[in-house]
Amino acid sequence: MVQMQRLMGGNLLDLPHDRWLPRRRTLQPMFTKQHVPRYAGHMSAAAQSLTDGWMDGQTVDLDNACRVLTLRALGRSVLGLDLDVRAEEVGPALRTALSWVADRAVRPVNLPQWFPTRGQRRARTANAQLHRLAAEILSEARSDPDRDAPLVRALMEARDPDTGRQLTEDEICHELVLFMLAGHDTTSTTLCYSLWTLGRHPEVQARVFSEVAGLGERMLTPRTSPTSTTPCGYCTKRYDCVLRQPESSVSSTKS
Repeated sequence: MVQMQRLMGGNLLDLPHDRWLPRRRTLQPMFTKQHVPRYAGHMSAAAQSLTDGWMDGQTVDLDNACRVLTLRALGRSVLGLDLDVRAEEVGPALRTALSWVADRAVRPVNLPQWFPTRGQRRARTANAQLHRLAAEILSEARSDPDRDAPLVRALMEARDPDTGRQLTEDEICHELVLFMLAGHDTTSTTLCYSLWTLGRHPEVQARVFSEVAGLGERMLTPRTSPTSTTPCGYCTKRYDCVLRQPESSVSSTKS
């Protein structure tokens, strides 16, 4: 976490506890079961637009497709910006920065950060790209009060519960970069592995397809508790099974 903070700045993942707690309290309402359904329409549209471009019998690069999907859904649902045209920029930049952070984190001995290396230069260039995009997202939200960008607006309105201090622009950008990471790269890897696993079990895949097809145009809703039911009960159980597999818990070193 120290390596990530030094490269990407302080965010919800790497802040020390005393600074992390008020930030978490500020952002937590964005991801409650009452709030999450608001993102469903954007996510559904992102998936539909992706699959509409596929042809019958076409071979699909599943890893790339999942990365495009998660970036598209993230941009539309919480960032208020269409990230399709930035996919070739954002994905590689995230992987470059994370690879450098992970490499330094697992090495017993590292060169000091002031010592210039090729990997460090690439990581800093990638981080600068991500922060420029974050600054653009923030600027767009500020200039258009009607823009649907719930996460950005929550960060803009956030105040320290004890001091009333608002986040600076740099602090907001640090958080936006983190959510690009959490909502894009790690999510796409988990989704890709889940679909790959499903494809290796045709009988399970057929049952999942049948359950989803039976929903029609009905909007999906999250479970209110671990024991409650959903319109896609079988799909949810299969997904939970995948998440219990160690291969699906991919760390940044494998991303």
